[in-house]
Parts: sequence; C-alpha cells; structure tokens
Amino acid sequence: EEGNLEWLGPHPEQETIVGSTLKVHRWREAPYVRKAMAPSSPDARAIIDRLQEGNTRFVENHELYGIHENPSIVHDVEPDTILVGSSNLRISYEEVFDSKPGQMLVQQCMGAIAGHAGGALFASLEFAVARFSPKVLVVVGHSGDEVVSAALQQVRGAKLPSKSMRHVLDQVVPSCMKAVK
Repeated sequence: EEGNLEWLGPHPEQETIVGSTLKVHRWREAPYVRKAMAPSSPDARAIIDRLQEGNTRFVENHELYGIHENPSIVHDVEPDTILVGSSNLRISYEEVFDSKPGQMLVQQCMGAIAGHAGGALFASLEFAVARFSPKVLVVVGHSGDEVVSAALQQVRGAKLPSKSMRHVLDQVVPSCMKAVK
C-alpha cells in the first residue's frame, strides 16, 4: 500500500538536535519584511528627489544633460551618490538618472552585487565611501537580470555552472531561495 508524504516543516527543536545555531536556517525560515526607511538627512532626501526627477526626465525623453561629451569637468565635482548596478545595461546610469558628470560614482558588475567582504568589488565600494563620504548609496536591479535568472534556475535544480559563475551566483542564490519559498 502506498502512502502520501507531507512536509510539515523543520523540526521545532532542530538546533537542539544538531547541537549548534543554524544561522542560515533561521534566515531562510524568517519572513522577509522590507522596512521603509526615511533618508537619514535632508541632503539625502534632496539627492533622492533629484535622482527620481532625473529618471522621470529620462523616461519622458526630456533630459537636461544628455550624453556627456566632456569628461574633463568631472574632476571639479565630488560625487554625492554611489550607484551599484548591473553591467549588462546598455546605457550609462548617468543618462538613466539624467545626472551631471561626476555627481554619481558608478560601479557596474554582473547581478548588481557588491561581492563579499574582502573581495575587490566590496573593497572598491568601501574605498569610495571612505574617500567621498556620499550621502546616498543606490543599488539598481532590473526584472530581466541574467544573474537573477541563473540563480533562480539553480534554486530549481539546474546543472552547476562554471566556478567563476558560481562565485557570482552564490551572492544571489540565498535571496532567490527565500523569494521562491
């Protein structure tokens, strides 16, 4: 006779049984709640408003600054925003937010990830924060991101990719696991 199997979730005393704290397990089991945060300063609010207005101008094709042809003026401006965005975007983020040259320091990488502590991408961001003291950090993602799609495929059991691809995907898979839960 065949029976039905029903998953009832993890054992409520799993950590006691294992004999250690399971931080990743706790993180995966906790509900994801994004808390609304107010900008920490009036300067940050003004910068966020400027970025939103610039993006609206871009979407409506009413840019003030257009494509930046004279990069020499960048040396006179300190960036007030650091932006981390996907490298597979085929237009500059300065154009997307209709920003003046030098207002934003942009770091582009696959999946819009900052890497891991001690890694080159993460260290580059730490250096930029220490050097420029920006008021705003923006992380831009998009619905068609190839890294997120590949991470979702991994969660669904796809064949393991190359070592270098796994290094990037490992930064995104935990969030994908939580999203599909």
